[in-house]
Amino acid sequence: MPPRQPLKLGKPRTKAPKAPVSKVAEVAAQLLAETAPAEARKPKLPNGFSPYPDLSMAIAMLSKRQQALLKDGERAKLLGRWLEQLQAMQKEMQKLHKLEQLAGRLSGKS
Repeated sequence: MPPRQPLKLGKPRTKAPKAPVSKVAEVAAQLLAETAPAEARKPKLPNGFSPYPDLSMAIAMLSKRQQALLKDGERAKLLGRWLEQLQAMQKEMQKLHKLEQLAGRLSGKS
C-alpha cells in the first residue's frame, strides 16, 4: 500500500472588512425610518403565512384524542383545558381578522 499523501489545505477564508458607516449616514437613515409612513414600516409576511392561522385541525385532533382518553381522568382534563384554550384563541383570531378587514374597508384599502 502506498504511503498517504498529506492533505493540501487552501488559503483560509476571511471576510472582507466592512466599510465604516459615517454618523451622517446613520442619522439620515434613522430620520428616514422615522418619517416613513407606517405602511412602509409594516413587516411583509412571507408567502403562504397567515397572521391568523386556522386552528380547526388542531382542535379536531385534540378533541379526538380527548375522546380516546376519557378513562384516564387527569390526562383528559389536561387535554380539555388545552382544547378550551385553542378554541378561545381561534375565536379571538377570527374576531381580530374580521376587525382588520373592516378597518381596511373603512380606510379604502383592501
